[in-house]
Amino acid sequence: MTELAKDIIQRVERLATALSFTPERAKGYAARLRRVFASRLRRKRLKDAVQSLNANGLVVQLDSFGGHFELPLANNMTCRLIVGGYEAMQQLLLKSLLQPGDHMVDVGANLGLFTVLAGTIVGPTGHVLAVEPVPRILEHLQRNVHRNHLRNVTIFEGVATDRSQLCEIHTSEGAEEYSSLNKIAHPDAQRNKHDTLEVQGLPIDELVSKYRLEPRVLKVDTEGAEGLVFTGALATLRAYRPILLSELDDRLLKGFGWSSGKVIQLLNDAGYVVIDQHSKRAISASSADFVGDVIGIPEEARQVITV
Repeated sequence: MTELAKDIIQRVERLATALSFTPERAKGYAARLRRVFASRLRRKRLKDAVQSLNANGLVVQLDSFGGHFELPLANNMTCRLIVGGYEAMQQLLLKSLLQPGDHMVDVGANLGLFTVLAGTIVGPTGHVLAVEPVPRILEHLQRNVHRNHLRNVTIFEGVATDRSQLCEIHTSEGAEEYSSLNKIAHPDAQRNKHDTLEVQGLPIDELVSKYRLEPRVLKVDTEGAEGLVFTGALATLRAYRPILLSELDDRLLKGFGWSSGKVIQLLNDAGYVVIDQHSKRAISASSADFVGDVIGIPEEARQVITV
C-alpha cells in the first residue's frame, strides 16, 4: 500500500467524522478503502467507497510531481494516483527533457500534474501553457497552479484542434480525463453520466504565437484527437522542433477518421521519428492497431536524445 493511500485512508476517516458520521460509520469507510488499496481492486470500487462522502476533494503532496494537489474524490485519475505508479515514464521523460527557462505546452492538462511538474522545473524564466476545456477539472487545475505558487503558467480554457472553431466536447462525470471531441469511447467512462459542452478550439500554432512561446516539449493527451492537434501544430513543429510526448490509440483515433499510422506519417513528413516509449523502438507509419505512449523526436536530434 502506498504512503499516499495510507494518508488518504486517515483523511477520509477524519473527514467522515467531521461530516457528523458516527465513529463506527467513519471507521467503516476507512476500512472499506483499506481493503480496496490492499487488494488493488478495480477503481470503480474505490470511487464507490468515497463518492458518498459529499466532499470536493483532498489536498495531498505528490513528490513525484513536485507539489501539492487538490484531487477530486470520485475520479478515476485520483484512484490511479492513490494506487501508485501513475505515468511514471512520462514523469521521467519530462524531468530529463526540460531545463530552467524552457517552454512547454500541455494539451489535455487535466488536474495539472504535469503542468505543475513542468512549471517547477522550468522556473520563473520559463513558461507552461496548459490547455484544458472541462469546467469541473479547470477548477482543480487553477487551484493546483495557485497552490504551488506558479506564476509561469497560463491556462487556455478550451481545446487544441486543427483550426479556429467552436467545438462540442463530451465529458464523463468522474472520468473527465476521458473527455473527447468525439463520442466517448474509453471503456472506463462508458457507464458514467455524460454531458456535452461547447468550447473554443484553437490550433497550437495560434496559441504558441499568441503567448509568444518557443516550446521545448509538446505533451498531448486528447483521447483520439491527436491527429487534429498535430495538424494544427505543424508550423510550431517546423519552427521550434519540440519533443513530442503523446498517447496514440487506434481505438480512439478511428472515431476522428485517423489512425496511428496516419498520425505517424504526418509527423514523419514534419521530420520526426516516432518511438514507442515502452519498447524504445521506432514505429513505422505502416504499423497497425497501436495502443500506447510515444515520443516524437526531430530527426536531427535522434542521436543526441536518449529515450
